[in-house]
Amino acid sequence: MREEVHAITRELQWYNQLVVHVGIHGQRRFTEALEKRSLVATDPSKGRDGSGPERDNGM
Repeated sequence: MREEVHAITRELQWYNQLVVHVGIHGQRRFTEALEKRSLVATDPSKGRDGSGPERDNGM
């Protein structure tokens, strides 16, 4: 029983770290999509104009 509790605790910690990571990296685009009221899936290998890879300008 105790080992099972520890396994669940480790899994929850991993999940929470993943949520934080995704939140940090996806927050700007998600906010922009909400502001534009358009949540549309995009191809991450293309830039916003579809011409090539998008570059992060650090903002």
